[in-house]
Amino acid sequence: MTRLKNPTLIDAANASIITPIYGRIPEEKDKMIAQLAAIFSRYGEKGLRQARECLSAI
Repeated sequence: MTRLKNPTLIDAANASIITPIYGRIPEEKDKMIAQLAAIFSRYGEKGLRQARECLSAI
């Protein structure tokens, strides 16, 4: 993301993600990365995979 030149809105707020990620790059890039790191730290790959698999059952 260091080469991104255009202001960009990230809107990943849907049922397929444990925690919605919403913000603007470059202004909120660090905040969004911290949110993603916290989610991964809390659930790990195994927990995130289980959450994704449960969604396909709905």
